[in-house]
Amino acid sequence: MSKKERKAEAQQCWKQSIALAPFDGSDEAAYHLGMYLGGLWHPSGKKYLELAAQLGNEDARKEFKSQVNILESYFDGEYEER
Repeated sequence: MSKKERKAEAQQCWKQSIALAPFDGSDEAAYHLGMYLGGLWHPSGKKYLELAAQLGNEDARKEFKSQVNILESYFDGEYEER
C-alpha cells in the first residue's frame, strides 16, 4: 500500500468515527482529521475542528482560543513582526 493510499485510508477511518457522533471518540476523530487537513488555516480543517469543538473536544477548543488570542494580540499592538 502506498503512502497516499494509507493517508486516504486514515482519513476514511476518521470520517467513519465522526459519523458515530456524539459517541465516544467521534470528537477526537474530528479533531485529528481537522488538524491533518490543515487546522484552522484551511477550510476543510476548520470544518472538522468546529465539529470537534461542538462535540466537546478540549483540544479543538484550545485551537480556537489560541487563534483568538493571536488575533487580539495583533490588533492590540502586542504582535511584533519578525
